[in-house]
Amino acid sequence: KKDAGVSKLKVVQGNVNAFLYEIYVSFIPLAEDRGITYTFEVKGNETELWFDRLEMEKVAINLLSNAFKFTPDKGEIKVVLGKEEQEGNWYFSIKDSGAGIASKSLPYIFDRFYQAKGNGQIHSDGGSGIGLFLSKQIVEAHKGMIMAESMLGEGATFYVSLPMGNSHFQAEELAEEDTLLANEIRQTILPIHESLEVDKGKKEPSEKATLLVVDDNDDIRSYLKYQLSEAFSIEEARNGEEAWELAKNIVPDLILADISMPKMTGIELCQLVKTNVITSHIPVVLLTARSSIAYQVDGFQEGADAYITKPFNIGLLEVRIRNLILS
Repeated sequence: KKDAGVSKLKVVQGNVNAFLYEIYVSFIPLAEDRGITYTFEVKGNETELWFDRLEMEKVAINLLSNAFKFTPDKGEIKVVLGKEEQEGNWYFSIKDSGAGIASKSLPYIFDRFYQAKGNGQIHSDGGSGIGLFLSKQIVEAHKGMIMAESMLGEGATFYVSLPMGNSHFQAEELAEEDTLLANEIRQTILPIHESLEVDKGKKEPSEKATLLVVDDNDDIRSYLKYQLSEAFSIEEARNGEEAWELAKNIVPDLILADISMPKMTGIELCQLVKTNVITSHIPVVLLTARSSIAYQVDGFQEGADAYITKPFNIGLLEVRIRNLILS
């Protein structure tokens, strides 16, 4: 699509710090599972930037995926963002404690199909050599810059810098509003309602449907509550045992549960919910790291209604929840 010239930017103004934090949070379970020290640091104030969310999401996810791929268990990954002191551009960097990149390979890592050989190389695991090339194309389409610094055995740092304002974009690249992408996603699947009306006897029809969000990570629970509370009434639980007691008492409209939790896993919770006459009708959506295919099989065997892999798009998650409740 890039070569054919059919992939055009659609930039909108938005809080780029919040945008990047959303992507950062989606990798937290993977970091916890592997014992990686994973941090997020903002230097300066909130920043409004003009950028194409869908395209820049590809860049951020690719760089974070590479960092996790080449960082050993118990390693460290640090995300930093802010404004450059001299140039005044907005930037973010991702630094890892992985194997690093050999100096002879560093000049070529953004070349299309480049696959370095040997330990510590960016594509030594048989990658396609497309990710970093595409990331560079996207950043440069934003009139920005992407670069890497590394020494073999000492990790790598990837740095993305983007100019402020929108004067560097063509008129056809400017989207009309901040919510353009989210609205397009939702309207192609289900019309938007300010609140989902579900009649369940005790509830008034105008009340919001109730979601039970289950995750042992406080940050992820807070993030999901923040993103979904406008459309749904949110109840929280820190593990499967807590969630099971709540589910029997409040009978939520849907349960959104992480897989890996202490005391009782999401799969064990799903099994209890689906085999109890009081709760068996409740849809269960399981969340986990995208590489856990075996967990997905186990979850579906226990009656899970949907499986959402991390990192996920919050707009698509909301649409999936709405459709499950309505059906």
